[in-house]
Amino acid sequence: MDFKRPELVSLSSQSEYDEIIMKFANDLVLNDKDGNSLVFDDGVTSEDSVDLAIPVQTQVNPDSQSTQNLGDASDTAQTTSAIVMIIQFGLTYTLNTGLSAFWGLINSQQNVAYMPIMNVQHPGPVTFYLETLVEIATFDPIPVDIVYEATGLFDFQWTAAEPSREPFTRIGVDRVMVNTLGSMIIALVQVAFSQATVMLLGCFTFNHFVRKIYRLVKIDGSLKPIMILFMLEGYIDLLIGALLNTENDYLFLVADNWGPNGNLNYSDQFTVLLGNFFYFSCIMFPVVVFWVLRHRTNQYGFMLNADRANFNSNYDCLYDGFKHQKSGLLNYYSVYMIRRVTFVAVCFIFWEEQYTLVQVVANIGISFLFVTYLVEYRPFSDPQINNLEIINEYAYVLLSIHQLCFTDFAAGAEVKNIAGWSFVFFAILNLLFPNLFLVLYSMYPDIRVLLSCKRDTAEPIQRGNMTDEEYRAYMDERRHALVRKYNFKLRSEFLEDGVDDTSIRPKKNQIEPMPAKVMTLYENRTDQMDNRRRVKHMVKRPDAKKMQDLEMSEITEGSYEIDISEEERKKDSSREGYYF
Repeated sequence: MDFKRPELVSLSSQSEYDEIIMKFANDLVLNDKDGNSLVFDDGVTSEDSVDLAIPVQTQVNPDSQSTQNLGDASDTAQTTSAIVMIIQFGLTYTLNTGLSAFWGLINSQQNVAYMPIMNVQHPGPVTFYLETLVEIATFDPIPVDIVYEATGLFDFQWTAAEPSREPFTRIGVDRVMVNTLGSMIIALVQVAFSQATVMLLGCFTFNHFVRKIYRLVKIDGSLKPIMILFMLEGYIDLLIGALLNTENDYLFLVADNWGPNGNLNYSDQFTVLLGNFFYFSCIMFPVVVFWVLRHRTNQYGFMLNADRANFNSNYDCLYDGFKHQKSGLLNYYSVYMIRRVTFVAVCFIFWEEQYTLVQVVANIGISFLFVTYLVEYRPFSDPQINNLEIINEYAYVLLSIHQLCFTDFAAGAEVKNIAGWSFVFFAILNLLFPNLFLVLYSMYPDIRVLLSCKRDTAEPIQRGNMTDEEYRAYMDERRHALVRKYNFKLRSEFLEDGVDDTSIRPKKNQIEPMPAKVMTLYENRTDQMDNRRRVKHMVKRPDAKKMQDLEMSEITEGSYEIDISEEERKKDSSREGYYF
């Protein structure tokens, strides 16, 4: 069906579609080839006819030049983004480069891509662009739905239904949690399989072949940073999918639905249980983030060095690259989680059309508060990332204000159509600059290094077939070369315990080792001292009086000691340093 002005269809109301009314006579009888009469299940019956109302989605004019340009721009952006993603992951794998600019691009576009979950009737150009943007922001390299159909791995029946909250269907999600995860489920299965394999093979590492497999599948370091990053980057997808999965909870009311011989097949049982798992995980995850950041703010300075190193190995992904804030709730990821949870909760709870204006105003308020936080605290250590985030959030506030023009606040379909093209213009501008530009700019030096094929020409240190004497002479030669190059003043030999060093006095700036006996006394004394005392630096000059103050009378000349006055200790009490 062709319309005279297709770009104005269904824009007269903020949440209702225009409808095509089809009238059928009351005495109309329709029979199929077997002679069975067809009955209207829906429609409004009047005296003369049965009226069927068919809603019409917002549309674009396919013949206009602006629509064709928008289609070309969307295709180009989608293709370019896919190429950039592949190149970025390739550079990360080969050169171990950072992904800060790339994740900044994804996060900024995710905020825009999830705008359709608000119950706002977007004009045709906006709908067309956001459908493309969802594919970019929710980059899913593996079409798992096609894999499921081809392999028959999953057969969803009772859960394969559209959610009752119609706006959420605009971003392509349904009540099946497995479909919401997409290719992320492959990563989860891979991690679970590798950890199960490590636990199984850990008992047989005495075998050389088994030990090689064990080292191959074992994940170095803690698994917590991997899971935290997984939840951070996919949190909004997981939260939306888990909330929509709650519409399947009525299946728990019948006990016969569950079990090996239950009424539900294993696909429906698995996706419902998986959705409930992520439901509780998404509820607890912000609490864990708040606790970690608050614990680091309040207790990090009082930890022992070993505890601090263990804490950093598990949770530094939450605060590495960010400024230290006075309160844990003022850290970036605390505000980040509050912002996303609030946005999704408002759209999920107040999803009905009478609350459309509430959704739009709440989104503008949340975005404005987040911009205020970024400008005031500038949470990132890198000024460039701070500026990038501020520009992105200003652009998001501008696009959120455009949402007001799509409600009944703006009178007339023509005004909404013009506001829709304005929305698309600023959204594409924000995608290209600064996001895509900075990603390409950060990739340029790495691409040059990769294409130059430069390698480190320094000769590696290999012992080869050298004898002990030859190897010792070789290392001594290299050592003296470093001394001449950097003007070091090093002693040629190290003292052993019991060696009389009265004839060998350490000179200024010489490095002298601490004997083992003295080191033991020093460590025992250090463990007893209050770990809140901080010192700025340590020197190697002997001072018997200060050693007596530390009750370490057996320390000989030339060993380590603390050389800092009480005034300096008070002066530097608020600075980072060594803990005792």
